[in-house]
Amino acid sequence: MNLNRSLLLALLVLCFAEAAIALPPEAQGKVTTSDPSKPLPPSAPVSEEGFNPFDSLASTKNTFNQVEGSMVQMAIPSLLSLAERGEFHILEELFKEWKSPSQRLLDGRRKLPALLNWSQQVYTPRTRSDQYQMIQKWKAAYPKSALAALTEASYWHQRAWDARGYGYADTVSKEGWKLFRDRLAQAEKILKDTRAYSGNNALWYDLYLTLARDQEWAPDKLSALFNEAIGNDPAYLDHYFGMTVQLLPKWGGSLELVDKFISWSTERVEPMDRQSLYTRLYWAVSQHHPNTSNLFEETPASWKKMKAGFDNLLTQYPKSRWNLNAYASFACMAGDRETFITLWNKIGKQPNRDAWHYAWPPELCVRRFFEKS
Repeated sequence: MNLNRSLLLALLVLCFAEAAIALPPEAQGKVTTSDPSKPLPPSAPVSEEGFNPFDSLASTKNTFNQVEGSMVQMAIPSLLSLAERGEFHILEELFKEWKSPSQRLLDGRRKLPALLNWSQQVYTPRTRSDQYQMIQKWKAAYPKSALAALTEASYWHQRAWDARGYGYADTVSKEGWKLFRDRLAQAEKILKDTRAYSGNNALWYDLYLTLARDQEWAPDKLSALFNEAIGNDPAYLDHYFGMTVQLLPKWGGSLELVDKFISWSTERVEPMDRQSLYTRLYWAVSQHHPNTSNLFEETPASWKKMKAGFDNLLTQYPKSRWNLNAYASFACMAGDRETFITLWNKIGKQPNRDAWHYAWPPELCVRRFFEKS
């Protein structure tokens, strides 16, 4: 089922373009000080039968089996090291394995995006030539490599933004705009030319949708690509994240359109994931909608629905402290004292601050619900 007409018309408005804390006395004795669900830090590999820390493939897999949330950024250099050492065969093996929807981080998000994120984040305009040379070696070793092709397209996408810069549109020079458009076109050409062997995976669509938004595609054309993308892999959350953010008011959309799109999106995934998708997408709204201090007062988001989604996430991914901490922050935001206290007792004395909403940090929430206990 495609985006309905009202949502298609709605796209016309798109403008593309954690540390211990001291508890108050009232809270003492109400917090469990040890939590068996707490994962080991990334620096302490999990011992597994047959695991060899000197085996790059096993080591990389082990790393990504332990991370979640913002910790993923700490694991990204392991992928960069593989590329820089020319261990392309390991990246190829990871791509083959991580294409499966079952390959997920502790918090339930897919591992697959990390295979492009490293190439987008670790290089700077000064080191693009090193990146380009590495890609050429990769292509020479694996001429029909889907991941090498996608990495090259991603390279040109980043070169486009190097030329444009990240300032407001009126700060970009004519030459900057020309290079921006030319390099976006080069990235798109690579995707088209290599589609026969690079196109049957979610990363291809993810990158193409990003290029389409940067190129200001017409709504019907963008909608068609989006529907094709979720038809290829309905469980790939990044497709929904990208469109949700683009429908926010700061890009010319509205919160009403966002709400309609989120409701529509939940019907595209498996029933077991519908509640959690609602939660994830409004979680994204809270991160991207400017100055949103209370999602439930300032947007159409329903705490009842988000709570059900968080419960679903904790059931599916019980080892995730990222989801647990975020859940507590949103419960605080919603004023749900009973839920917050239950979650806080599970978290213990060391919350993961990165998972908490900026306006509802652990200290504030502890004071809010324990000061009168």
